[in-house]
Amino acid sequence: GQYRWFRARGQALWNEAGEAYRMAGSITDVTEEHFLRERFRLAVEASPSALLMVQQDGEIVMANSRCLSMFGYSQRELVGQKVELLVPERFRAEHPALRDAFFAKPTRRSIGSDLELSAVRRSGVEFPVRIGLSPVETAEGLCVICGVMDITEQKETLEVMRQAKEAAESASRAKSSFLANMS
Repeated sequence: GQYRWFRARGQALWNEAGEAYRMAGSITDVTEEHFLRERFRLAVEASPSALLMVQQDGEIVMANSRCLSMFGYSQRELVGQKVELLVPERFRAEHPALRDAFFAKPTRRSIGSDLELSAVRRSGVEFPVRIGLSPVETAEGLCVICGVMDITEQKETLEVMRQAKEAAESASRAKSSFLANMS
């Protein structure tokens, strides 16, 4: 009573008169493979981070819905494009060399905690990001999974905290100056 997934392959065998007289082929049960792919797809879609898969030549081959939402593109508009589309214009020319350097020594790494990184939305608006890179070997060759996190709110919170600290320090200096003048 269960549904199963199968992969079927076949070909016709032809006689000298050009008539098909026999079929030869195989049928393989791929149910487990189907469920593994579905679980992977769900995990990628459920990720709180924007995820992209990029080939060595910079072509985007996969983007989850969080990524599409963050950057403002549809799947059809983004997949097949070069990843430089998401890089601010002033950095695009140098990005392929950085990508090549990553693929020369592919290791899992996080970028943006010590650098000011920006990405650009379809609308042209830049925003601060933190990026995680993880190399993966696929049937098409070496690719990289890019996790992109929009850190706009974090940056704004840090700025508010910095301003509050400066205001408190200024108030403390004014109080000390007042007390010194009073005495």
